[in-house]
Parts: sequence; C-alpha cells; structure tokens
Amino acid sequence: MQQAIISDPFQVVHNMLPPDELNKLPIAKIMNLANGEEAQGNLPDAVRYWAEIAKRPQTSEPNTTPEEFFANQRMAYFNIGARYAQQCTATNDKNEKIKFFQSALSALLPIHASAYRLPQTSLYLGILHENVAIFYLAAMQTEEQAEAIAPLFVEATKYYEVAASMDDYDNKKYPQTAANCLGCFYARGIGVEKDVEKAFAWHLKGAEGGWWEAQINVAVSLYLGRGTEQSLPQASEWLDKALPQIPENNPLKSEATYFLAQIARETGSMPSRPEALKVSEVLKDLAVKTPEL
Repeated sequence: MQQAIISDPFQVVHNMLPPDELNKLPIAKIMNLANGEEAQGNLPDAVRYWAEIAKRPQTSEPNTTPEEFFANQRMAYFNIGARYAQQCTATNDKNEKIKFFQSALSALLPIHASAYRLPQTSLYLGILHENVAIFYLAAMQTEEQAEAIAPLFVEATKYYEVAASMDDYDNKKYPQTAANCLGCFYARGIGVEKDVEKAFAWHLKGAEGGWWEAQINVAVSLYLGRGTEQSLPQASEWLDKALPQIPENNPLKSEATYFLAQIARETGSMPSRPEALKVSEVLKDLAVKTPEL
C-alpha cells in the first residue's frame, strides 16, 4: 500500500530536524537525507527535505556554482512532482486524483518552463495528463462530455514530443519511453490525427534507443505491415532485442516469447531465443496433433 504524501510540503515545518539546524545544512547534505528517507520508504519526510531544497534562495549556497545550485533545485522539484504524479496515477478517488494532479503540476511545470528542462519532467507531465484524461473519459456518458477531455490528451502529446526530442543523458530511457507513448497516440488517433506511418516512426525512434516496449511495437507493425512494409524476419529481430530486457514478472514476457515462436513457425526458421525455441516446439507439436477442420 502506497504511503500518502503530505498535501503541501511547502507549508509544513519539518518534523525530523529543527528549522534552525536544517537551515545550517548545505543542499548536498539535505539531498542525501532526502534520498535516505525515500530509500527507507518514508516518502512524507523525503518530500519535506526536497521542499526545503526547492525553496532555498541561491544566496544560501555561496560555495556552490549557479549550475550546481539549479541542478540540485530542479532535481528537488522533480522528485516532489514525481511522487505526487505517482500518487495521482495510483488513486481512483476523484478528489485525490485532482489534488495530486495539481500538486504535481505545481512542482513539475517550473522545470519544464525553465532553461534547465529534464526529459523525465516532460515525460511525467505527459503521463499525468494522459492518466487523468483516461480516468475522466471512463466516466463520460455522452460524446460532448468525451470531447471535453480531448485537450488533456493534446497536452499529453505536447509534453511527450518535448521529452522524445531530448537527449537520454542518464541512460534511463525517458526520451525513448516518450517516443513510444507518441507512437501509441498516433496509432490510435489520441490527441492527434491517426497516422500509422507516424506511429511506426515514433515507435522506431524509441526502439532504436533501446526501449523494449517500443521494440515490441515495432515488431508488431512489421509483422502486420502497419505503417511500414511487412517483414517477419525484421519483426523477429526486434523481438529478439526486446525479450532479454522484459522483466520476468511482466505478462508481455510470455506474450513476446509466444510471438517470436509464432513468427519462426510461419517463416520456417529457428527461433534465436531458447525460451522461444521451447514454445516453437510446443506449437509444432500442436500443429501435428490438431486435425484440419
């Protein structure tokens, strides 16, 4: 069960260190304290520490360069926004979702609008708008009500585009994840006009950057010939790249394995992955035992 985050970290007096002691600590030390609280699962106190960093003026850190100061501050704002974003996407309570949505925006938007923009900030903003839009769309009963949700999807698209265009500076696949989200939007016509060729192009961008979800989507498009020329061998290659990266407990692991084995069966080739080879043998056995109808 997720721990509830305080409603407004900027209005709370820290309950672990007295304010006069906290004010004496440099930002780097407070960042370590925040990371330590998060590692222990104590999110409220972690958020309070990050809030202390976020509200400090630059003059409080005379021995820190402006670049270092703003780098620490933007990470504090991002960490606050990210935790609210996680709470927003996790809850199904309407009032809580809106509260966390607004709190996340208040922390993330200043970074997005600054010269110190981060790809993960724009990605989280996209996810936030998409999640809230889907939540409300499920409750809509008329076409007019559904149309009122459209601007949220459009906003999500804009944020995904910003994130997808940035460098993957820390190799955490934020831009690639955003590119994959854009591909899904174009494939379904969400927030944009439906365009399967653009969908494939965005999925390919994410796949070439190493994001396994995008690699699976590229494989599906190549298999179906959707937005690109059909190529089962290329589809097999992309699945081969994706499979080792998929977490073992993710249902897509078995689905991708089956998909790879199915392609091997249709092309008469040998699956490159051992797990797909086992499935391929089962499929072959089933084909022998199952009579034609």
